[in-house]
Amino acid sequence: LTGIQVNLQRDAEGRNNWSDLAMAKPQPNYFIKTSSATSNPSASPSLPPLKVAGIHLHDVNVQFDDKQSQDVITLSRMQIDAGPIHAWDPIPVKGKFNLQSKKNALNSASAFATQLVITQDLATITLNNLTLNTNLAVQKETIKTSLQVPSFIIEPTQQKLAAKPFYLTLDSIKSEGHISVRRFDNPIVRLGWEIEKLDLDKLIPRAAATTQPEPQTAPQVATIQRDDEVAPEGAYLFAPLIALRNADLQGTIKIGQLRVQKLDLEKVKVSLLARNGLVSALPEATLYGGSYSGDVQINMKTQPTTLRTKQVLSDVQIGPIAQALHGKEIISGQLRFQGQFFSEGGTQKQLTENLNGDGQFNIRKAQLKTLDTKQLLLGKWYDKVDLVKEKQTDKKVTAFDSMRGTLRIKSGVVFNRDFDAVSDRVHLKGDGYANLNNQSLKYTLTTIPKKSLAFSLAGQQYELKDKRIPTYISGSFTTPAIDNDIEEVLKAEFKQGELYQKKRAKEDKIKAKLQQEKDKLKNKLKQLFN
Repeated sequence: LTGIQVNLQRDAEGRNNWSDLAMAKPQPNYFIKTSSATSNPSASPSLPPLKVAGIHLHDVNVQFDDKQSQDVITLSRMQIDAGPIHAWDPIPVKGKFNLQSKKNALNSASAFATQLVITQDLATITLNNLTLNTNLAVQKETIKTSLQVPSFIIEPTQQKLAAKPFYLTLDSIKSEGHISVRRFDNPIVRLGWEIEKLDLDKLIPRAAATTQPEPQTAPQVATIQRDDEVAPEGAYLFAPLIALRNADLQGTIKIGQLRVQKLDLEKVKVSLLARNGLVSALPEATLYGGSYSGDVQINMKTQPTTLRTKQVLSDVQIGPIAQALHGKEIISGQLRFQGQFFSEGGTQKQLTENLNGDGQFNIRKAQLKTLDTKQLLLGKWYDKVDLVKEKQTDKKVTAFDSMRGTLRIKSGVVFNRDFDAVSDRVHLKGDGYANLNNQSLKYTLTTIPKKSLAFSLAGQQYELKDKRIPTYISGSFTTPAIDNDIEEVLKAEFKQGELYQKKRAKEDKIKAKLQQEKDKLKNKLKQLFN
């Protein structure tokens, strides 16, 4: 059979254009017979011992236009070659196909091969040594996957299927698992999956990768043009969960080592539960000497999809996190964090715009590793001043008794109004916000030296102990502008100095004398006119 074209449609009310085919009165089937039709009318059907040179399907195209999910799914360029078929001997089968989902921004090209074994009563269909290789296009990058199942058993009459075990390779990531499904309509799924090492930063390229030329190995798929629909901006993040909308799922995923956003987690375990359109994930892991746990709830029954999550970090070393994210371990200590967040939407942009929630953090045994405090505060004035103490004697690590604050997120904007860090040398207070929507920030960090910070400049003595010195941080996340108010502080301090006070005293004395002369002149003028 060549050039098969199948067009399936479902409207918003759930009516489709294929169910009426099954409602037609069945016609006699001369190829299927019962073993004892007269004595046992309910006996299972059986197949005769066939002998066929081969079955070939070329250029099969299936398009499913689903108004309920507002998606168009296309299965194109399918080719299947099966045979020879001889009685109940295993049947070699191989083929290939392309798959595209417009809504979920999914494009893939696959090839498969297996040996098909069918029992005479059609009760069991077994795919032995099944291999499925797929090129999956993600943000113009191609991820190569390979699935191998030694024995994939399907029991149509019992509505069961099982793959125990299966072996899945994503790029160079190897994993092993098992899966079983009961009841094909609203299926009951049980899953176990173990991955030795997973690098999501490599597997899912960042947005910057979209500017790279498209690899030659990217799958070629048919393009669907629809004038009445507009694809959502960005990839639909919950696309892998669509299949779970009507499923009853219980499963566990274990990952020995996981890298995500340059962070390394170990002993990762994710417990999954899906039922009635609600998907729940309970992740836990060890992270830089501490622990992480979460609770993620995704509700796909609502439109748009809603997301609720709780996150907890306990005694996590923050130094390696700073090293991973910024390339420099500027701060160390044990981080404790807990927060709960809410959002809705299907793309990263929508989730960010609708993000709300709150949280609190505390860093124990915090140490700020930077330039010495005096150089940090004085900035460009540092080389011009004459410090009372030698510059080299100042420490380059500041230990804090506590470092804490709270977060409030509203529509993708993170507010922090109460950052507070106390040490015996300096007191830090912070107030501002970071806008996740446009990657910008506006934050004021006020530094209050708690020990003497005395120096002379241009013959004037200064002491900045207990003075409030604000530093303004603004602009983009990648290239923020930093402006220190030290000049205004020095001006205010200068006005408190002895030389300035003597000068002001002289000026005040002269002004007083001038005022006296003005008063005398006024009195004389009054007497003259009187």
